[in-house]
Amino acid sequence: MDPNAQRTEAVVVRAGIYTAHVSLPAWHKGAITITAPTSVLCVVTGRTRAELPGASLTVAVCLDAVLDTDLHPHDWAGPRVLPPEASAEGSPPR
Repeated sequence: MDPNAQRTEAVVVRAGIYTAHVSLPAWHKGAITITAPTSVLCVVTGRTRAELPGASLTVAVCLDAVLDTDLHPHDWAGPRVLPPEASAEGSPPR
């Protein structure tokens, strides 16, 4: 594990049979996509390949990477779930 890894948002742009293209808004403003195994993203999100585009996830990466090969994405997870009190109607965000 990279000690510089940080958990960040990831959004699926396109999902092929084996490889998906994912944008990381916190890295180069999401302009460059990285690849991830489609099967892993399907398991993490509980979606089919056809349902993946637009899915939001989190992933641990090295955000100070210059090249996409230096990001070392790992520990893919579903979107962060807000605690019930934060998602209750009328509650201010924390």
